[in-house]
Order: sequence, then C-alpha cells, then structure tokens
Amino acid sequence: MQVNWSKVCSSEVISLMREAGWSPGREVSPEQLHKWKVELESDGFTITDNARKVWHELGGLKIHQRTLASGQIIPGLDFDPLWADGEFDRIEYWERKLSTRMTPIGMIGGGMLIMLAEDDTVYMCFGPTLFFCAQSFTEAMDSHLVVDKKPHQWIGDIE
Repeated sequence: MQVNWSKVCSSEVISLMREAGWSPGREVSPEQLHKWKVELESDGFTITDNARKVWHELGGLKIHQRTLASGQIIPGLDFDPLWADGEFDRIEYWERKLSTRMTPIGMIGGGMLIMLAEDDTVYMCFGPTLFFCAQSFTEAMDSHLVVDKKPHQWIGDIE
C-alpha cells in the first residue's frame, strides 16, 4: 500500500523528498527489500509490516544536511536500515523496556538511528540514549526527521 505523502506531509517535506529522488509511486526493488530483511533478521531484528511499507517507498533515499536562513543546521537523513546492523543489543534493551518491537528505518545526522515501533511510534537512538520522536511515522517526517520543528523527548539511557 502506497502512502499519499502529499496529503500527510508539508510541501517543504515533499520538496525535500523529491530532491532526494522520491516521486509518487516510487518502489524499492524486491531484491533490495529482501537483502535488508535478511541482514537485519540475522542480527536479531524483527521486521514489522509498517517498517516494510516505509522501506518500500523511501528506502535508499538521502536527504542532505542543510542550513536554514536562521543559521540552524538540519542534519541529513539516510533511509538505509542497515545503519543499525550490529546494533541489535542496544535496541533489544529498549524493546524489552518499552514492551514493543522496533525496526530500523535509517539514520539521521552523525549516527542517530531511526527506529519504527510496531505501533508506528518513532524513536531515535544515539549510543545508549533513546529519544521519543513522534506518535507516527508521517508525523515524524514533518516534525523531526526532515524538518526539525519540535525538540526530541529524552526517554533514558541504557543502565
């Protein structure tokens, strides 16, 4: 199922997605989707249906870092779930603590993993620290991931 991004995201987000190579109807090849699935499952991750849908349309896109007129730097965003390869141990800690499964979506900035929970909640994990991003992936696109409009909410650090 394709998401109608134009209905759920701002024109600014759509413009940046287009610059990164997205267009309506874009689909990542089944071979690439399978590669991501196999590699991450072998690391211990569970691949949820909602994450698979995001991979299907946005996987492989890179939105480059940019500086706003105000001087604020908006970090780049790379929709490559393999940035989380080898990181399952710390994600598994948060899965147990929050009683949910999380699937990697990509990376923002210099190493903050984007994780999509099975209930569609978006988290960002940087080292031992987890941040709440948004209640849904579409909300996250407009509020944190592409356009940094809201502060991230600190959840905690691995004990």
